Amino acid sequence: MRVSSCIFICMSDSIHEVIERTIEVTEKKIKFSHENQDDSENPEVNDVVKTGFTSINFRGGELCVLSSKQGMGKTAFVMSLIKKLAVEQKQPVGFVNPGSFSDEYFGQRLLALSSGVNAIKIYTGILNVSEVTKIQAAAKELYAAPIEYFNEPNCSFDAAEGAIKNMVQKNHARLIIVEGFDFFQELVDAECHDYRGMLEQLLWRFQCLATELAVPIILVINFPQSDSDIMTEPSLLDFKKYMIIPTWANKVIFVHIDLHSQIRNACHSASLIIAKNEYGPAAELSMLFDVRTCEFFEEKN
Repeated sequence: MRVSSCIFICMSDSIHEVIERTIEVTEKKIKFSHENQDDSENPEVNDVVKTGFTSINFRGGELCVLSSKQGMGKTAFVMSLIKKLAVEQKQPVGFVNPGSFSDEYFGQRLLALSSGVNAIKIYTGILNVSEVTKIQAAAKELYAAPIEYFNEPNCSFDAAEGAIKNMVQKNHARLIIVEGFDFFQELVDAECHDYRGMLEQLLWRFQCLATELAVPIILVINFPQSDSDIMTEPSLLDFKKYMIIPTWANKVIFVHIDLHSQIRNACHSASLIIAKNEYGPAAELSMLFDVRTCEFFEEKN
């Protein structure tokens, strides 16, 4: 049985399993810390995916859960990740969409990020000549970007698994993003009394897949309904109904936008809250969120 190092849930039969798991997690953190002190001294380290965001890196084989309260930017953050990795760094990224939005919406979000044109203008088609020129240039850049895309509404895990293996083994994807985790067939069809068990099984299968392929997999999961104010920063306690989510994940990241913090250039202050991290420290990272293009970025010093 698996025991989380960051959440005190006892699921094992003896203290031996607890200690063994604790040592395993501690060794991972020590190894990760040493490897990232100076990559130039350790050229063999190639399974760390550097996103371009300070302190947000992913390790080959880890399962990451990304979540936020409603309207707090989890989709915007993964789109920003795709821009950083696939468009700017030319690192192959795989995107699996079991039905949370349409192909056109996915393309529109990427065009807004890449062109800098207001996303609302792209959705409505109300554009001036200069904006059309920017979109055309962005489309050309995106066309050449190494983004692998799989969209099958309410697909099963088996269908997603086949697509992900193809992305990694044939097209060398360095990172897999699964948007709309809640739309998988197994969860949509699950009866209320079976939902928790099916949720745990899917998490376990994705963790096994990440380990098998030695790539990080990010599951974008809708935040459970909570009694807390939407403006309150989320925490692991908000998963109390399904604590199996952070228990199975190697990393849990929450996205939060301070909607009361309107600052210059139509941006809001935002946070990436690393609530659990088996490969390093938990932390809260300051970000900015551009409401026009729906992009997360770090403020330049």
